[in-house]
Amino acid sequence: MTLLKSLLSDSKLHLEQQLTYKSFFFVKKNNRNIKINIEDVLWVKADGASVEITHVNGSVITYANLGSFEKQIQHPDLMRVHRSYIVNLTKVDSYDDQFLYVNCSKKETKIPISRTYRKEALKSFKQLRAD
Repeated sequence: MTLLKSLLSDSKLHLEQQLTYKSFFFVKKNNRNIKINIEDVLWVKADGASVEITHVNGSVITYANLGSFEKQIQHPDLMRVHRSYIVNLTKVDSYDDQFLYVNCSKKETKIPISRTYRKEALKSFKQLRAD
């Protein structure tokens, strides 16, 4: 019976670890590893073999492709919306069928939404509708 309890508690702990998302990650910049909080990320843009991570305090370029970034930094607030973009859904101020609009340094930036990701991306936003 104790073995069964141990196995159940181990599987419960493993499940809790899977459901817990890290709130930060580190990237290398100028021979140092700097911490970036997920809540500060505005968007991530692919640029060949590197990605530019734009956050509230600026941006940083790291050498990883967008697919690799997406696999390593799995977080429910970060969603792929285009072959070249991942956006933080909590930072989107408005949207239409083709673009997400994010305010960055008092300037509105348009992030394209591709047809491939459109349905899933727009499903993430609750919209108040008339009955």
